[in-house]
Amino acid sequence: MNKKGMELSINFIVMLILTLAVFSLGVVFVNNLFEKTEKIKLDMDANTEKQVENLLSQGQIVAVPLASKTVEAGSVAVFALGVVNTIEADEYPTQFKVDVSCFSCVKENDERCSCSDDVFAAKISDFELNKNAKKSMPIGIVTNKKAERASYGFLVKVLYFNSAGDEAVHGTSKPIYVTIS
Repeated sequence: MNKKGMELSINFIVMLILTLAVFSLGVVFVNNLFEKTEKIKLDMDANTEKQVENLLSQGQIVAVPLASKTVEAGSVAVFALGVVNTIEADEYPTQFKVDVSCFSCVKENDERCSCSDDVFAAKISDFELNKNAKKSMPIGIVTNKKAERASYGFLVKVLYFNSAGDEAVHGTSKPIYVTIS
């Protein structure tokens, strides 16, 4: 039997086993990485839904029933937002989007700080509403564990696309505040 041919086969098998092992470890690592990324589930309770409905029934175009919350670093503050479409449009529904941006940060000692990437608004999907239709949805303000202990102010703007295709503010912008304790 040819020893060189046998040695080549054994080297090939060893390399194949090592390659499969490294590939398997890579797959396990990526799988664990994706499992650990937390999906943010935003829910509103029935009482909050009722508050939003009441504000919209009283004539508000954009409603935020509770505008201030205190949370611990590493958690999510959930606010409710209600929108009613009062835009005179043709027979087509109006396309809306919600923009939430940080506008202030104040520490406990009244010292100003800057808005950081450690406190941010969760993505809100664009939506369509027919004339006089109402929609309520949650707004999540996500705080990382390393977020600075302070009070953060966010401005909630509901935007729509007018007939020219430009964005315009619908109703009045609403401030919300998150204090990290």
